[in-house]
Amino acid sequence: MNNSSIRENVLKQIKERGIEPTARWKFVVKNSALWMIAFISFAAGMLAVSTLIHTTNIIDWDVYKYLGRSYAEHAAIVFPYFWFAVLAIFTTLAYAVMRITKTGYRHTKLAFIVAGMFALIVAGSGLYVLGTGEYIDDTISEYSSFYTQLPHHKINIWSRPEAGLLSGTITRIISNNEFKLEDFSGHNWTIEEGDVRWRRGSSRKIGTKVKLIGLQLNENIFVVNEVRPWVATPLPKVK
Repeated sequence: MNNSSIRENVLKQIKERGIEPTARWKFVVKNSALWMIAFISFAAGMLAVSTLIHTTNIIDWDVYKYLGRSYAEHAAIVFPYFWFAVLAIFTTLAYAVMRITKTGYRHTKLAFIVAGMFALIVAGSGLYVLGTGEYIDDTISEYSSFYTQLPHHKINIWSRPEAGLLSGTITRIISNNEFKLEDFSGHNWTIEEGDVRWRRGSSRKIGTKVKLIGLQLNENIFVVNEVRPWVATPLPKVK
């Protein structure tokens, strides 16, 4: 069968089946929508990287001994898997969508993965430096009790008075060695100071949020041996 016969046969089939060409604008809209989904997914991945870095940095890795764990066990439990999962979901979605765009086939899978991960790490790190990860973590913590109960969250870690870990807001100064504290569940404690070590950045002022290490005497009294700031203070710059 020559080319002329093939062409005539194809045209005949198109006419008999009533096939009509798809309008160009439909391809444009579809491709634009795919790129928009990919962009949103990539942006979400950037935010997840920023928050993953932040939550990893603020974990108190050294309190494992108070929780009856080894360091390795503690690290495995409190690693912020939530944000790692969010990152994995959105990066996978971005990758899958970009591969089916008009020009996606031109690049190898390896090129997509390497370039994408590099861009995510660089952009996410930049957002972390700007405080985006901290803002996201704090905002979700304020409105979601589910989030604060995740193993990596500092409210979860520091709400174990029976293990010697307590946190909350100083509400009243009683004396030179005693103050009142309201924990994050709304319970009020009388904090008695023993031979206390005040970590850099911690403050004995009303309204200050702190993390305490010590001993629970009863359901209302806690003897503190070490006070840490709720938000770690950055180390001073070396001049």
